Amino acid sequence: MQQVLGYSAIAAGLSYLPLALMIIVAAGVGSQLVTRVGFKPVLAIGMVLIAAALLWFHRSPSAAAT
Repeated sequence: MQQVLGYSAIAAGLSYLPLALMIIVAAGVGSQLVTRVGFKPVLAIGMVLIAAALLWFHRSPSAAAT
């Protein structure tokens, strides 16, 4: 991020903060859902969300493409 987007060290570190916070939240929610509905539905929903995120990420422009 520093090289490609020109972020400073602190800006690059802070830009990863939402990811870290969402991992913490998702771990708590996921563990509660597993005890309520079982691991298979939680796993399936997680896989669908990851696939959707990867497709969304794939559509973002890259610096190499310009």
